[in-house]
Amino acid sequence: MARGLTRFDPEALRTLRASYADGEGVPRPLSAEALGAMVGASKSQILDYEHGRHTPDPQRVLALAGALRVEPELLMQQEDRETWGVADVRRASGLRAQDILSVVGVSPKSYRRFEVQGIVPARKPRFLDDVAAALRISHNDLDKAVSNIPAVRARRRRSVQLIWRLAESYVYPPGLWTGPAADDAEIAELATLYGRPAQRIRRLLSYSLQELRHKYLRMRREEIIAQYDPDPSRQQRAHSAVETWADLFNRDLLLIPDHIERFHRSAQLSEGWQALIDLSDADAYGTDGPWVLTALLANPQSASALPPSLVRRRDFRGLPGLQLSGAGRDHVRRFADFYAVLFPTLRRPRMPGRGNTNARPLRLSFGVGGDARQERLALPPHTYELLSKRADANGSVTLNLEPQTQILINLSSIPGTGPARQPATIDLSPPD
Repeated sequence: MARGLTRFDPEALRTLRASYADGEGVPRPLSAEALGAMVGASKSQILDYEHGRHTPDPQRVLALAGALRVEPELLMQQEDRETWGVADVRRASGLRAQDILSVVGVSPKSYRRFEVQGIVPARKPRFLDDVAAALRISHNDLDKAVSNIPAVRARRRRSVQLIWRLAESYVYPPGLWTGPAADDAEIAELATLYGRPAQRIRRLLSYSLQELRHKYLRMRREEIIAQYDPDPSRQQRAHSAVETWADLFNRDLLLIPDHIERFHRSAQLSEGWQALIDLSDADAYGTDGPWVLTALLANPQSASALPPSLVRRRDFRGLPGLQLSGAGRDHVRRFADFYAVLFPTLRRPRMPGRGNTNARPLRLSFGVGGDARQERLALPPHTYELLSKRADANGSVTLNLEPQTQILINLSSIPGTGPARQPATIDLSPPD
């Protein structure tokens, strides 16, 4: 009997057995003995399940669901489904922990830590997506299940308390900004709670608390104006500004724990983060937005590690392309500063100019005289800069891809139009 399989619903098993229908939809209620024979159990075992005397393990739940022609989760209690944690979802899927381990490639200890504490293993950028695929649920449903884990809820409550204490120590006092130290007791405890090195947590909190300090100092400035400015109208405006800055300060302070929690669930390696920046700089997102060929990323090999929750994939005449999903675009905008803190030497997302895009539009065709149909493709600006250094006198660059594909990219501009508005062209042809 599986430990902790507490959400099995005996009444659901009894009801489904009594209402069983064959493959043609003809009602054929099963006896306990018949159902037992279908799943390799005895009549008494089936009756014990139905009367709550024993609980089936995940494999037996999966077998019962298959015999009854239903999804395994229908054998679980439904009234509290919105509160299910990851372990509940897994068992409702009829899977054991070792079934997930064979897919996600982590140690049993790391996976148990994830189910019990909601800590995603470090350097596993696709972990949540791989678990969701193994459980046959959406990424959003898995994210909700992680948030339902009791230890995750407790971590958030405790983190709020610890970060408030850090704010009292480093945000409010006057003088030069110093930021938390790695050996602060609060930093050490937060590092344990989030399962990450203390130095990493210190860097993230130093940035977050310094941003809070800017708001706090602005609020204090408005308080001085409200108290001492001789102009009554300025005093009145300052009183209103104090309230606004106080609301922003308190809101952002309470959001820090969730911000750090969400970041560590979806954090990418440095190479993957640069690929996301390439897509963002190319405005590659949205239903009508352009795509970026994987081969034209600054580091094409990084694309394989990007999780499906952050990027969409599409084939362009044999060449794979990428586009940011809605979650991917939000990830870039929301966590760009965190990545800058952790990887200060890496590129940051570019700010587009007013009315202009950072990227170059591309047209894809099959050599001279080929299909010139316009494809919604874009060349990331960083890639354009790199390729421009390799271009010949005609503004062309040739990339040889495996196994039998050659990309000829024409970067030359039409005279008088300006390079920012000239589409580049890509001709596909086999290597000479």
